[in-house]
Amino acid sequence: GICQVPVLDLPVFTFWDIGRSDGTAIWFMQTIRNEDRFIGYYEEHNEDLRHYAVELQRRGYIYGGHFLPHDADHKRLSDYNKSTKEMLQALLPGQAFFVVPVISQLMTGINTIRKHLKSAYFDLEGTRAGIERVSNYRKKWSSADARYMDDTPDKSNGCSEGADALRQWAQAKELGLIASM
Repeated sequence: GICQVPVLDLPVFTFWDIGRSDGTAIWFMQTIRNEDRFIGYYEEHNEDLRHYAVELQRRGYIYGGHFLPHDADHKRLSDYNKSTKEMLQALLPGQAFFVVPVISQLMTGINTIRKHLKSAYFDLEGTRAGIERVSNYRKKWSSADARYMDDTPDKSNGCSEGADALRQWAQAKELGLIASM
């Protein structure tokens, strides 16, 4: 599913992993005829939400919706008691933001990605960095137990943001959130 994927005259959906101390990753996707076509990937570190709002506007897409991780609904006292979702709504008025519900097991989300990859296509150039992130996503190794830890990603290689953002897509798809739009 990694090939040249043209940008169509269709709405673009975004899927996010939002980090403070680590990075924020965003996948850009269009859907047509049961195909999920990833046309772009963006990742940055140590930036605030204004930076990402500018990046979305810079791209010039008509957005169908933005899917955020479960913690985007949490209020942050340091940010005037607003959630990440509320801050993004203020920065991008008129845009639709949805929070993807939390899952109890990380492996459930990973298996959901695997299940839905058959309907996904990734633009070779536009998603190159994201593909690299997902390809290098690993479980954390426990030297003490001499085994990989199932629900603990290895965040040391910087690949968890891209994989976690892609997981928002798979979970939203599994729940029918994208099809309902």
